[in-house]
Amino acid sequence: MPYFFILPAYVLLVLGLTVAVIIFLLVREWRPAKSYIVAGTIGTFLGIVLANILVTVLGVLPFLFARVPSLPEPLRKGAGILGLGILMIGPFIASVVGVLLGFGVGLYYAYRRRHAKSEPNHAVEQTRAPESAAQPVGNGASKKY
Repeated sequence: MPYFFILPAYVLLVLGLTVAVIIFLLVREWRPAKSYIVAGTIGTFLGIVLANILVTVLGVLPFLFARVPSLPEPLRKGAGILGLGILMIGPFIASVVGVLLGFGVGLYYAYRRRHAKSEPNHAVEQTRAPESAAQPVGNGASKKY
């Protein structure tokens, strides 16, 4: 039931981000920032899906514990109520957290990707060996005159 509210709100968010990408494509000065919005949008999808999978698993676990016959009846009822609460309220919280964290992770990866392309790789600097290193090592006895 919570997804009847969550999914339309998420679709509106994605539509808004799509409009933002189109606007960023039209304004020449903003074009470089388009990749951040696209990466953030992809991140929101991954974030909302993963967060809701986690909430669903956490919401089902109390129902599994409620089926254990050795538990006292009040604990079994409490586990069922807890599971119901997690499954009804948890998706709202998880969706917001998943979208925000996902967008942040998407921005981070877009930032890293953009700056990895623009900065030279200092770890792979090639240096020329000094002239003394090119000379053979030894006492010179192996030289033929």
